Amino acid sequence: MKKVLPEEKKKFPLSRSRAERKGADYRKAFIPMTSKVVVDGNLITGQNPFSSKETAKVVMKELEKQTQNKE
Repeated sequence: MKKVLPEEKKKFPLSRSRAERKGADYRKAFIPMTSKVVVDGNLITGQNPFSSKETAKVVMKELEKQTQNKE
């Protein structure tokens, strides 16, 4: 098991294993350093900086859906 330094814990308070123990469904890109976006209800996450463009598109699409549902 990897040791976590106290300053790392402040930056990343919820590690992958800890998140999974709390019920998180962790997903990552098959190929490292590629885009990976996951939508879970109102939560939209991008894995890394390479996901920023796709994340923005997904956010816009989800906002459009909400706007259409209100009309």
